[in-house]
Amino acid sequence: MNYSNVISEVYREFPHSFGALASPTLSKQETVTSLHATIQSGIKNGSLAPSIPWRSILEFGPRLLLMFMRVAYASMRFRIRQLPEEAVVFRTWLVPRSFKGEGLVDDYFRQLPDDLAVHENIVTSFSSTDFGLLKRAGRAQRSSSQIISYGLLSIFDVIALFWDYITTAWVKARQRYVLDSTDITAFINHSLLLDYLLLRSFEAYAEKYKCRRLVQYKIKAFVYVFENQSLEKACCATLRGHDIQIIGYQSSGFSPIFLNFFPTEVDSRQHPMPDTLLTVGDDFRKYLLEHGHFSIPVETYAALRFSYPVSGGRYIVLNPNPEILRRILYAFPVHITQYTDTLNDL
Repeated sequence: MNYSNVISEVYREFPHSFGALASPTLSKQETVTSLHATIQSGIKNGSLAPSIPWRSILEFGPRLLLMFMRVAYASMRFRIRQLPEEAVVFRTWLVPRSFKGEGLVDDYFRQLPDDLAVHENIVTSFSSTDFGLLKRAGRAQRSSSQIISYGLLSIFDVIALFWDYITTAWVKARQRYVLDSTDITAFINHSLLLDYLLLRSFEAYAEKYKCRRLVQYKIKAFVYVFENQSLEKACCATLRGHDIQIIGYQSSGFSPIFLNFFPTEVDSRQHPMPDTLLTVGDDFRKYLLEHGHFSIPVETYAALRFSYPVSGGRYIVLNPNPEILRRILYAFPVHITQYTDTLNDL
């Protein structure tokens, strides 16, 4: 049984556990957990029992307190007391590229929310717990349709959120799991513990409480950037059954190592999914369907982040610059552990 199927089986231990749903380990977010690489390294070195993460245990309290301060600040600084009924909510990320001059812009859906605003009540919800970005957002000029998502939460929501996380977010596998004749249960439980201690599961818990508020505001549709992460599953699980259309939009690239993009057949039956998944092109749609199991429609839409100058319905193509600048432009992979080798090669 291959690695992806093993992790799918682990999730089956927790059929009604939100802590399991919120776990990046059980959503196979390898760029977050590096669990597969850790297992392979342990097997190679003959170490089949990861050491107790004492440092992470000692830092858990301060880390949780710091997160509480960030969330409480965002909740009070960007308080939202009402949303227009029947709103279409675009969930996006607050990132450095969200700031253009004095204004706040969305780097993921680009012009789409503004175009739809002609016919619908639109809300663009930016999410981040980065204190520096939140302070910049507080100074930026925001339109009435732009919100900071943590502003949806009251201080009572914030307290309930943290209590929920502290008491339910740590899950532990009880059964034995084998990969290539090696018992990997200890590695899995080590990663599940780090999900809890490093707050890797926290964003999913936060989304649960935000989406509960969106249900109360009777929104019409929820559109989000799809990477099939645990936080997205939390949104789908919370919004499901409330007459809200849930749409995932795949906007980022991926490869076979991004296992979260490719649910197994077991995953397709047990993980919450949007009503529809939109992709940026036919090739992406085809690749997803060939390598993953989806119980929902997967459709070709548009590459919204692909914006180049156009004249007369055709892209403006400039002549290449023949000057030799003696510079290299390189796009690094998401795995930071590969950076040193890449720099040495360059």
